[in-house]
Order: sequence, then C-alpha cells, then structure tokens
Amino acid sequence: MHDVVNVIDQLLGDMKGEGTEQGNNANIADAVQKLETLRTGLQQLRDQAAEITTFLNDKEVEAKENFALIQDLAKKTSNRLDTFVNEFDEKIEPRIKTTMVNAKDLLANTEKMLTNIDKIMPQVESLLASTSGKIVKGNEMLKKALGGYPYVNQKVQEIADRIRTLGEQADIHEIIQMLRNNPEAERGFFKEPVVLDANKVFPIKNYGTGMTPFYTVLAIWVGGLLLISLLSTDVHAREAFTGRVMYFGRLFTFMTIAILQTLIVTIGDMIIVGVTVHDPLWFVIFGIFISIVFILIIYTLVSVFGDVGKALAIVLLVLQIAGSGGTYPVVLLPKFFQAINPFLPFTYAVGLMREAVGGIVWKKLCTI
Repeated sequence: MHDVVNVIDQLLGDMKGEGTEQGNNANIADAVQKLETLRTGLQQLRDQAAEITTFLNDKEVEAKENFALIQDLAKKTSNRLDTFVNEFDEKIEPRIKTTMVNAKDLLANTEKMLTNIDKIMPQVESLLASTSGKIVKGNEMLKKALGGYPYVNQKVQEIADRIRTLGEQADIHEIIQMLRNNPEAERGFFKEPVVLDANKVFPIKNYGTGMTPFYTVLAIWVGGLLLISLLSTDVHAREAFTGRVMYFGRLFTFMTIAILQTLIVTIGDMIIVGVTVHDPLWFVIFGIFISIVFILIIYTLVSVFGDVGKALAIVLLVLQIAGSGGTYPVVLLPKFFQAINPFLPFTYAVGLMREAVGGIVWKKLCTI
C-alpha cells in the first residue's frame, strides 16, 4: 500500500511538470485531480490498514492469553468433572442407594404401623365410649362438689382464722419451715437418730435359732440332773469292787444314757422344732461332747459328795444360767457374773453350739 502511494505521488509530480510546459490541458488537470483524490483515499486506507494491523496485533496477544486461559479452564473443568464422577460413584451413589433402602424400610414400617393402628381403632373406639360414660359420671361428681362448696368454703375460712390466730401466738415462718421438711424423715430421726449398717457374716434366721445353743446346752445339763435323780450312783456289794471300778462302771452307764438324751435333743431341734443349723453334723457331735463333759461333772459331784453334790449341781446350774452369756452379753452382766464367766462350763458349751448353728470359724473355735 505504501509503494502504491509513492508511485501515485511520483506520477502526479511528473504530470504537473508536463502540464506546466505544455499548457493548461483540461484533461490532464482533471486526471491530476482524480489522482489526488485517489492518493488521499489511498493514504487514508493506508492509515486505516496500519490501525487495523496494530489492533489485530494487540488482539492476537489478548486472544492467545484468552485461549490459554480457556485451555487451563477446560483442563480444570475436566479434572473437576473426573473428581465429581469419582465422588459420585464412591460416595453419592451408595448414599442414594442406602437412602432408598431406608425409605423402603420406612414405608414398610409405616405400612405395618398403619395396619396396627387399623387393628387398634376398635379398641380406641371402645375406650372412647367408656370414657364418655366416665365423663358423665365426672360431671355428676363435679355437680356434687359444687353442691358441697359452701361447706368446704366455711371450713377453709375457719382454718384461715385459726392460722391467723396461730400466727399471732407463734412464729408462722418457723412452722412453715418445719412443714417444708420431710415429716417421715423428721419422725425417723427422732425415733432412730443413729442408723446402723449391719453386715451379717453368719446370719441367724430368727430369734429362736439364736437362742437354740443356750437352751440346747441347758437341756443337756438338766437331763444330766434328772438322770442323777433317777439312777443311783451307789453300788451294791461294794466290798467286791475297788473305788476306781465302781466309779468308771457307773460313769459309763450314765454317759451312755446322756449321749442318747443328747441325740434326741439335737436331732429334735433340727427335725421337730425346725431350727436352721449351718453345720448339722457338727451340731450333733458338739452336743455329744458337751454331754460327756457335763455328765462327768455332775456324776463326779454326786458320787463324791452324795446329796450335797446334787445341790451343788443345781447351784452351778443357776449360776451358769445367769453368768454364761447365753441370753445377755457378758459385758451387760453384773461384775460378779463377769468375774465367774470364764470358769463356767456353759460359757464354752454355748459358744461351741453357736459355732455349729451360725457357721464354724475354726480359728475362733480354738479360742473357746
């Protein structure tokens, strides 16, 4: 374009020179004017072409940048689509399936619930019918209550007057504070201010079971006394026997009968009376051992002292009933009985039988 304009400029210069030399030729002047116009148009066209070239160069850079941005955006979009597809396959789709299953189960449960409601509806209708009757009765009761309202109102007024009188005579706030407390707890405190937590290692079923050792030992001793009263300790033809033979010969007779009495007492306690014994076998064995010791003591007193020995056995019985601790703890007894307690046979006999009834602790048994 620039070359064409230069050629036109040169041509115009030549034509102007020729026109000057040959004169004013109208056709040449007209041609020159047209060429001037064409040059001007071409010059404008050149300028516009330069502007368009500059614009296209600028837009080419911008187009390349936009194209790169579009490519990057397309790449990111592709990655995001891949991520979304993976997330849909791994998370969204299983959740949708789970939700669908739960929805099916919910629909099934709802159907069952509706079926149950349909079954319960007759019962509800029956309940509503019975409730209607009760409402009628309640209405009647309300009418009766309204009829008795004047009497109740009068009594409330009387109580209010009494409370006002009481407020003048005493501190009403103290009374209100006392009423706020639990009456049962207050009464329980004054009735039993100390509550003991008992941990029973060897529990006794009842009071009768707890008294069984003492009364069993007492029966064995009394049985020995009755045996001494019924049978004689003397031997006929004393010259034919030595003192040792007479003593042990009669002793074995009394001892045999005493053991039979003890078997009747101990077994009768468990079978006839129904006493709960923790160790029944040891209860019988301890009873036999105690019977042997008791009959040995009683028989010796009677064989040595005669009737005086019987009296001594009875006195010893009285002292043992009071001082052995069979009915009351030893620490609650008078000082005299506390002093003689370790020397009384009943003390150890009752302790031995208590072990059999409640449960044997062998270490304690060795200290009896």
